[in-house]
Amino acid sequence: MLVEPLGYVDGGPVALRGADDSLRADLWFDRTDRAYRPTIPPGPRRLLVADERARFVGGEGNLAFDAIVTAPTPVTISVPDPASGVHVAAGADLAIRWNAGSSGVVSVTLVASANGRSVTISCEMPDAGGFAVPAAMLDILPPPPRSLRLDVERIASIVQPAVGRGLSAFVHVTESDWRTGLE
Repeated sequence: MLVEPLGYVDGGPVALRGADDSLRADLWFDRTDRAYRPTIPPGPRRLLVADERARFVGGEGNLAFDAIVTAPTPVTISVPDPASGVHVAAGADLAIRWNAGSSGVVSVTLVASANGRSVTISCEMPDAGGFAVPAAMLDILPPPPRSLRLDVERIASIVQPAVGRGLSAFVHVTESDWRTGLE
């Protein structure tokens, strides 16, 4: 028997509010990516500060929900060194270090692109402040010359029951840092 995979659905408009209940952003459902997007573009402006309680209110009918998520503390990558960029040595693990946090989970993503081909390695782990991507995983990357991008995201999330029985909203807030490199 085939089981239909769970997916994101358009539950209606969602508003992100800060701890003081001020509107920080409206979110809309992007049918192409099947994900919610903020009405403001990404950039250096922070919607929330570390440890601030963010309130997500929205959805319509049976999909209505009201969820509170505590924003994670900012993440800062220290290894690889920001001054030298990301480089992958043949046959060696790639060490990654960041300031450990209390959110519980981080996602580490490495993307390598060359000659119109890209490979993504993504791992989720406890927020312990470091991880080494095993050399065996790095062997699948396209060979140099290539561009590299490393992202570390600190994640705070909850699954909030919606009004409708058996329905839930997955709400998450992330803080991220990234590095690039050319080889």
